Amino acid sequence: MVRADADGVLLEIRVKPRARRRRIAGERAGRLLVEVTEPPIEGRANEALCWPLAQALRIAPCCVAVQSGGHGRDKLVRIDGLDLAAVSERLGANRDAR
Repeated sequence: MVRADADGVLLEIRVKPRARRRRIAGERAGRLLVEVTEPPIEGRANEALCWPLAQALRIAPCCVAVQSGGHGRDKLVRIDGLDLAAVSERLGANRDAR
């Protein structure tokens, strides 16, 4: 689900568009489940995906980018500015707070 890369950290994400609210909703099929309110039209769900991740990781949304899977629900997202330990810790703390 989370792995280090030469340029940052990669997260395997499953997106649920048209949800009631933006949030990290746990795990599904070994991927982090992120719900967004936007529809999967013209990349709007991909853009919205960055906000709940950035908020949970306490980084700017510009540090979160969809690297692959732009047209599907399963995506690979790059996190810049944090190392693997920090991402794992912050996502774990976010899950514990729910």
